[in-house]
Amino acid sequence: MLAVLGAGLLVAVQLGCLALVRIDAARDLAATHNCWAYKVGQQYRSSDDGEPSGTAGRPILAAIEGEDLEGVCVLVVRYYGGIKLGAGGLVRAYGGAARDCLRAAPKRHVVPKVTLALQAPFELIGPIYPLLEQYAAEKLREDYGDDGTVRMEVQVEQDMAQRLQASVQNATSGRVQPNIVSVRATQAPAKEAVGQAEDYATQLTSDIVRDEKQYILQTYARPPIVFAHGEGARMYDVHGKEYLDFAAGIAVNALGHGNEAWLSAVTEQAGQLAHVSNLFHTIPQVRLAQRLVESSFADKVFYANSGTEANEAAIKFARKYAKVQAGLDPYNKDTALDAATEIVSFTSSFHGRTMGSLALTYKDQYRTPFQPVMPGNVMVPYQDLDAAAAVIKKGKTCAVFVEPIQGEGGINPGEIQQQKGARVSSQARKEFLAGLRALCDEAGALLVFDEVQCGLGRTGKLWGYQHAGVEPDMMSLAKPLAGGLPIGAVLLKQKVADVMTPGDHGSTFAGNPLVCHAACTVFDIIADPAFLAGVTAKGERLREGLRRELAGNPHVKEVRGLGLICGIELDQMAGKLVEAARDRGVIVITAGKGDIVRLVPPLVVTEEDIDKCCALLGELAREVLA
Repeated sequence: MLAVLGAGLLVAVQLGCLALVRIDAARDLAATHNCWAYKVGQQYRSSDDGEPSGTAGRPILAAIEGEDLEGVCVLVVRYYGGIKLGAGGLVRAYGGAARDCLRAAPKRHVVPKVTLALQAPFELIGPIYPLLEQYAAEKLREDYGDDGTVRMEVQVEQDMAQRLQASVQNATSGRVQPNIVSVRATQAPAKEAVGQAEDYATQLTSDIVRDEKQYILQTYARPPIVFAHGEGARMYDVHGKEYLDFAAGIAVNALGHGNEAWLSAVTEQAGQLAHVSNLFHTIPQVRLAQRLVESSFADKVFYANSGTEANEAAIKFARKYAKVQAGLDPYNKDTALDAATEIVSFTSSFHGRTMGSLALTYKDQYRTPFQPVMPGNVMVPYQDLDAAAAVIKKGKTCAVFVEPIQGEGGINPGEIQQQKGARVSSQARKEFLAGLRALCDEAGALLVFDEVQCGLGRTGKLWGYQHAGVEPDMMSLAKPLAGGLPIGAVLLKQKVADVMTPGDHGSTFAGNPLVCHAACTVFDIIADPAFLAGVTAKGERLREGLRRELAGNPHVKEVRGLGLICGIELDQMAGKLVEAARDRGVIVITAGKGDIVRLVPPLVVTEEDIDKCCALLGELAREVLA
C-alpha cells in the first residue's frame, strides 16, 4: 500500500516488512552504525568511525539529506532483523522503485509501530473495543464529538495492523475503516548487533535444515537455504540475500509474493469465514465458479485441493460417463467392466502422483516403486496421431488426457522433436489436438486437457487450449488459481455433469471460502486483456533474451516456450546451471529428463528482471557447461 498523507509525508506499508522513520532517525542510523548498502548494483559501505561514505555514487548521508528529498525515509524490517536503510521511499516519489533503496546488513529485529485512526458512531464503539484491546498496544487519544461520533487513535505493532483493520471493518460491516496515519520504528540496534545477527541467521539456517531432516519425510532434496519472505518476483533468505524467483513455486505464484490485492482478499475472507465444508452454500465458491464457466468452454465446475486431485476427479467422471453412455447401471458391480474404461495418455506427460493420476504419468521413476498403479491406461508418443488412432477405440476408450503445453515433460508447446527427428510446427500441434478431438468424438470418449501448469494466463491466453482453438470436454486446473493457496478444479461440459449425482465424489476442504475468495482476486487480475497481452510480450522478451545471451553456446540445443512458460534444452543435465544460478541469486528449476532449464516466473515479473535473468544465465552457461 502506498499513500501520501499530507505534504512531505510518504507512507508505504506492507504487512511485516515496511516501516517509516523520520529523517532525523534515518540520519542517526546511518551515522552511528557500520553498515553495508546496495543501490542499483553499486555497493556502499560506511567507514569504521561511523561517517558513511560511498565507494560509488553519493554518500549515504547525502542520499538521505538531499535538499529535494526532505520528509521521511523507508526502513524495511525483515523477519529476522535484516534492515534496508536509505532513500528508496523518497526516490519513489520521483519515479524511483523500492528496490533502488539503500540496503544495510542484517541487524537485530526492529518492531515498527503503526498508529491507526478511526472514527465511529457511538453505538459501534462497544463492539470495537474488544478488538482494540486484542490487537492494540496503546490507545493514544479518544475524543467524543457533538455529532455523536468518536474519534480514536491507537498504536499497534505493524504485523497486527492489517488484522485489526480487517477485523474492525468486518465487525462493523464496513462502516468503520481504520486508517494508517503514521508508522515509526523502535530504537535502532547497537553497532555490535550486526555480527550477532549474521551469526544468528547462519545458526538459524543450520537449525532449520537439521530439523527438516529430523521431522519431515525426505522426499525432496532441498538446498541449504531458508527463505523468510518475498516481494513481487523476489525472495529473501534469512541472511537477507535477494533472489530473482523464476520458478514461482513451480508456476504457482502467478502474482508473485505479497501481492497487495491478494493479501487484502485473504485477510478479509479469513476474518469472515474460512471453511464450512461442502455441505453448505458459500458466496466465494459460487462467484469463482461463475468466473471460470463464463470465461471458458465449461458449464460446471468441481473443486479439489490440487492438480492431482483434479485429475483424479476427471478420471472418475470419465469412467462413470462411459457407463451411462453404454446404458448400464453405474452402481451395478456385476456390469462395471462392460463399458469403456481405458484411458489414453502420452509420453513426457505429468498428471500427478496419486495412484490414478500416476498411472497416466510418463516417468518410470515416479511409477515403478508403487506398482501396481491404476490399471486401464495406455500411453502413446506425444504428437503422434497415428499412434493415438491405433488405441482410441469405441467401446474401449473412455477418455484421453493430454497437456496442451507440457510442463514437467520438458516445456513442449508445439515445436518438439518426434522420434524420427522431424520438427513439429505450431500448426501441426493444432492439428494434433484437433485430431484428438475428432478421434474422441468418433469413439464416444471424453477429451481431457490438463492445464494445471499452463492454464490461467501462463501462455499469454487465459486458457492454453485457446491457442489451438480446440475445446475439451473436461479441463483440470490448479497451480496459479488461488495465488499460492491450495486449490484444484475440474471444468466440465454439461453432458459430463449430467451423469454425476450427490455422493458420487466429494472433498472436505475443496472450494472453501478462503481459497475461492483469493482465487476470484487472482482471476480478475489475470483475466484482464491488458495483463494477458503483457504476459505475451514478456514471454517473447524472455525467449529473445535467452536466445541472444545463449547464442553460440554448443551445449544449448534450443530455447522454446509460450508466454511465460519457457525451457532451455541442453545436451547434458541442467543441474549444474540451475545450482550456479541459485548461488548467484536467480531461482530456476529443471524439467524433462533433467536436461531442461525451466523458467516459469511470476506473471508480474518486470522487463528489467527478465533482462537480468537472461544475462546471468548466458554468463553462467559459458562458465559451467562443458
